[in-house]
Amino acid sequence: MNGKYRRAAKCVRFLGTLAACGALAACGIGNNPQRMAARAQKNLAARNFRAAAVDLENLVARQPNNARLRLELAQAQLHTNAREASVIDFRTAQQLGAPWTAVLPGLAEALLDEGKPQAALDELNKHQAGGTDAELISLRGRALVALRQFSDA
Repeated sequence: MNGKYRRAAKCVRFLGTLAACGALAACGIGNNPQRMAARAQKNLAARNFRAAAVDLENLVARQPNNARLRLELAQAQLHTNAREASVIDFRTAQQLGAPWTAVLPGLAEALLDEGKPQAALDELNKHQAGGTDAELISLRGRALVALRQFSDA
């Protein structure tokens, strides 16, 4: 009997500790926005996009009208195969004031990866305005090939 009670007491202490940790995490202790932003930047630089996306999602939840955070989140999502979310956040970042030059390559890439080459081509044609950026030209070519418009590619 004595052994059973010791195990039960350990289990109760463990569950209490776990509950306390959960309560602290829920309160946001340790989730300083500056620390999260620095950690997200570090993870983006290290190409650890999943970890960066987690921090950026938390930051966007706190600052939903921050265009820079939305753009960084969209880029991280693009690399984690969260294409639909990426498209939404690229569009939101642009609506919040991010420049098209920063939004368009990622948005077109996400649309192409979603299997929407016509939508990607429409965005590129609408906002490229005859630009000579190699990345945009490449994305336009990919969209045209996906649409089987080989003579225009």
